[in-house]
Amino acid sequence: MGQLTRNEVFTLAVQRYSDTVYRTAVHNCRCTADAEDVVQDVFEKLLHYNGIFESEEHLKAWLLRVAINRCRDLTRAAHQKDTELDENLPAPDVLAEDGSVLDAIRTLPENYPGRAPEGHRTGRKHSCPGIRK
Repeated sequence: MGQLTRNEVFTLAVQRYSDTVYRTAVHNCRCTADAEDVVQDVFEKLLHYNGIFESEEHLKAWLLRVAINRCRDLTRAAHQKDTELDENLPAPDVLAEDGSVLDAIRTLPENYPGRAPEGHRTGRKHSCPGIRK
């Protein structure tokens, strides 16, 4: 592959391996939208890559490794965004009516199925009507 220009290597990679890179990304990502982003990122990195590929197998291995690493980066970033709610946070002192869902729940009758009295914890996992354990 030493005789090919960078543009020719890129064209070859897209034509022969874009489907393989996409399937690898779909297998390793949370959703197809992320997989599509990964494919774009992989080929963008290839455009900026200054190294030389010894063979087509080397090119393919490089593309797949970059795809897998990018999927792992996305998964890691998604896990960092997931934060647990601290149960010890104090409730606001003044409850303003701002048209929120909480305001709508407060207007429900006290005996409405699934509605707990203000400040009461049911201990149930699901307390919404129509949702079963």
